[in-house]
Amino acid sequence: MTKYSKLISFVLLCVLTLSAFGIYQIQTSATLPEIEVVTEEGNADELDALYFIGNIYSTQSSGRSSTFEFKDGGFSYLNNRSVFRHLDYVYNPVANRYVSDYRSFMRGKARNISNFTETDDEIVYTAMASDVNWRRMYDDNMLDISLFDKDSEEEQSYEVRLEGASYHGIVASYYHAPELTIVTQAADEQMRNGWYIYTFNFDEPEDTLSPEVNVGQALDSSSVQISFSPTGTERYIPFKSLQPGAEDEYGEITDYTTDAFHVYDIQTGDFQEIPLFEEGETLVLSEDEQVVVGQDLGETINWHVWNVTDESLNELGSTDMITPSIGRLPVYYYNHSFNQGLQLVNGHVYAYEDHYSEDGYGRPMFQVIDLDSVSTDFSGYFELEDRENDRSTEIMLFDFMINPL
Repeated sequence: MTKYSKLISFVLLCVLTLSAFGIYQIQTSATLPEIEVVTEEGNADELDALYFIGNIYSTQSSGRSSTFEFKDGGFSYLNNRSVFRHLDYVYNPVANRYVSDYRSFMRGKARNISNFTETDDEIVYTAMASDVNWRRMYDDNMLDISLFDKDSEEEQSYEVRLEGASYHGIVASYYHAPELTIVTQAADEQMRNGWYIYTFNFDEPEDTLSPEVNVGQALDSSSVQISFSPTGTERYIPFKSLQPGAEDEYGEITDYTTDAFHVYDIQTGDFQEIPLFEEGETLVLSEDEQVVVGQDLGETINWHVWNVTDESLNELGSTDMITPSIGRLPVYYYNHSFNQGLQLVNGHVYAYEDHYSEDGYGRPMFQVIDLDSVSTDFSGYFELEDRENDRSTEIMLFDFMINPL
């Protein structure tokens, strides 16, 4: 065969392969069940800012499953995406949007949610060098920082060494120009995990940073959790100290109880302790300059605003919850964080629960609460449109997030 005939054969093989894959996609998409939002109270438009990845699967066949995403108030199956769109796709809507809008900026960068903080004008990227290049895992004190201007598309890049611990992992970052506050989990000299907070100033950049605070030492606790932020622009970072409880037969701790809540003030570098309620459980959320404290009584939550000046609570009112546990069930495989089912964005609390109906089917459920009126703007769940004729298909959600912009 000549080189031209080989080239033609290769091209034809590629065309046939892509065509076969396209036909397969069309055939499989025609059989995928439709999913709907069932509104019990309020307006489903309140979910337009919600994003999540979900999976439908057959309880009769472990090999039959399909992944979908909920975005901008609508559903789409990932099976229906082209091969080329799959190449750039990650399970992070923020990173996908950046790849689409700012492709040059995203080259060579990690794409986890915790790596990015965004404002109206800028994007800040913060990642350890090993997040991109695993060969640098043994030099994991090197931090990559980039500041990207959306209008000019100019990028400032820095490489910074973190002192005070080793094997850092970026947990969250908070941007208040010109300062960037970075929270990491790392190993101390005894190889125990700890929390560290660093500050980087874009007007006066340094190539070495020392920790502003060792969170565990400051709170006198060996077990600390953080509450993540969808925005990365709030002033107060909530932390929860835990007391270990029961142990299993292997000596592993199987249960923890809340010891105390604190918020870290990024501007002053101080901690404030949030008092625990004597009745019920305590919830702590933050957004912008506000700390919101909830008294969880199960069927209801009494909402308060924490006054940081005189360290007191100002009551907002109460909300009836659609289940006694929605938004408040812990997820133990994320044991470094709390509020896994609650997010506070634009003055609204988004609560999630993987609820099961009386007939035993999983129904991912959401409740959206407006804190100005402490009323429910939306409550409802996701369900198969043809549930009556499809008793063997279940729905499962992965992590959800709220787009604050």
